[in-house]
This record gives sequence, C-alpha cells and structure tokens, in this order.
Amino acid sequence: MESSAIRPGGLNRYFDDLADELERMGVTVQRIRYCSEVSGPDAMKSGLLRRLFFYLQAGFKDTSDVVDSHFALYGLAFMAGKFLHNPFASARVITHFQGPWFAESVLATGRRRLANNVKYLVEKIAYRRSDVFVVLSREFEKTLIHTFGIEPERVCIIPPGVDTEKFSPPPDGIVRSQGESRDGTATICAVRRLDHRMGLDIAVRAVALLDQRVELKIAGDGRERDALRALADQIGVAERVHLLGRLKDHEIVDLYRSSTCSVVPTRALEGYGLVVLESLGCGTPVIASRTGGLIDALEEFDETLLVEPESPAALANRIEDLLAGQRPTLDSCRQRALAQTWHAIARRHIESAYGLADSVNVRDL
Repeated sequence: MESSAIRPGGLNRYFDDLADELERMGVTVQRIRYCSEVSGPDAMKSGLLRRLFFYLQAGFKDTSDVVDSHFALYGLAFMAGKFLHNPFASARVITHFQGPWFAESVLATGRRRLANNVKYLVEKIAYRRSDVFVVLSREFEKTLIHTFGIEPERVCIIPPGVDTEKFSPPPDGIVRSQGESRDGTATICAVRRLDHRMGLDIAVRAVALLDQRVELKIAGDGRERDALRALADQIGVAERVHLLGRLKDHEIVDLYRSSTCSVVPTRALEGYGLVVLESLGCGTPVIASRTGGLIDALEEFDETLLVEPESPAALANRIEDLLAGQRPTLDSCRQRALAQTWHAIARRHIESAYGLADSVNVRDL
C-alpha cells in the first residue's frame, strides 16, 4: 500500500528491504504500490474502488516475468488487469502469505461480520492463481494448507531477513550486563502496532509484577493506545509505562540498544516477528510468546526465551531471570541475526520461489 518511508511497519519494511536486495543482486524490480512518496499519507484516504482501479490498470500494463503479491486484495485486482490485457500471457505468480486477512479482522472486531466473509472469499479466489506461496514460518504454512486448501508442494518457507548494518550493536561495543541505566533502572521495550492481538496489555500487566526499577517503553501506534494508557493507570504503573508513539528507524535502533531486552507478547497470528531479528541485530535479547512464527524465530536460538502466551506472570518471571543473568550474550544475539541477512534471504527467493536462478545474472556482493 505504501513504502516504509511513509508508514513504518513490518510488512512495508519487509517489502522494501526484499526489493532493495533483489535490485542489488541484478533483478529488475518494479514496485507497484498505491501510495507514493509524492502523494504521501493523504492517498490513504481515497476510496477502495479508486485503489482497486489503480492496481487493475497497473496489471493491464504489466509485462513482468514474475509477479509477487504481498496482499490478496490488491494482488487479485492486479492479476485481473493482467488477464484482461492478455489472457494467454504466462507469468509466474508468487503470493507472500503474511497472514489470513479475514482472521485478523475477526480478531480485531471480536466477531464475524459479512465483510470478514467477503475477505475470506477474496483470499480464496486470489490464491487460486498463485503458482508458489512464500510463508515466513511453519505456522503460516499450516494455515495455508488447512484454511485455504493449498497443496503443501506449492508452499516455500522462507523466513524474513534483517538489515544488520542498520540494526547493529552500539558502535562503542559496550556490552550491557543487565541493561541498567545509571540510576539502576532496567528498560524493557516493545516495538509493535498497538492492536489487541499484539498482547501489549500482557506486557503492561507484567510490569506490575516486577521490581519498581523496571520500566516498559512501547514504540508504535494503533487503536489500543488509549486502552493501554488506561490499564497502566488502573494497575498503578503509569509512571513506569511509556507510550512513545511511532518512532523513526534510527530512534528504534537507539531504543533497542538502550534496553535490557525487548518483548513480543503476541496473542495470535504472528507470522514470524521481524522485530525479533531487528532486536537481536542490535545485540538485545527478545522474550516472546510461544506461539506462531515466534517459535521458528527463537526456539533453535534459545528456547528459554519463549514463554506461555497470555500470561503476565510467565513474562515477568522470564524478565526477572534475564535480569539475574540468564540471558544470551550480545555477540550470540548478533550472530543469530547475521544468519538471516537480506542477501541470503533474497537469494532463496530467486532460487526457490521465483525460479530465476538460471535466467538472471545474479550478482554476489
């Protein structure tokens, strides 16, 4: 929909970072998105039909060898335009399945609606045309197979990458033994969209169970902002819970570097958790819910960093253990992130998903 320069977030960052790396490796990439840096956020206010017509037109003009869709609704409109222009044209269609659109809506509203059923139908139709699906984790592979009836042989599990130059430890190389500031305060951070499924209320409740010297800094914005502020007031931790709003990339890096650890207390529908890699890239350990793609992200690295979902007590206990010294080193966190650079991940797309290994002169950097 828009670039990460206009609206920061995991999906937009993933889209841009993957495209950037493909271009560096010699693949010609055309980015089709409705919002541009010129039109800016105001373009988001335009009607749905206008947006769909934009993608329909873009598909009608397209002559690409590979089409990689990152959102079912716009991908369907794009492919409809491509078909109208030339029903016999052959293009390899890739679908990046970032999560069930309809299920996210159900979770957000708390009930099924006609609109959510329509979203499910759109997804079903869009996925019929796809040759290959890219998912970030085993959890979303299962969702595709069981919810949408996709054959397992059409699914590639390719985890996300991370920009390890941007998300890096402090330049002075100082290792935070416990992440404490000079006044003895330990900072826990969370970089998330403020939605119910992200479980940030669980992190707020965990703070109430921890020592007074532990504070929580939450970066991001969303519909749960007022509810989180009210909860912090209600349980008496308002002075230790800081809602920072939406931060720029360099501010997020600074937040990771200055924190004891980051937390990802997601309730459901977590495809992987790009923030896990970004935090580890900065040398900052992550404590996350044992759910969805977070298992793929952390289980082989350090299984003890995964805690029972929906449990403030489990999260608080693991933070206490981490403060007491049960934590991976800065170097081991960094090495975990380095195993998933965007160069390595983009190469897997070229070879496994796009099928371009023999037809594209891929540059090794």
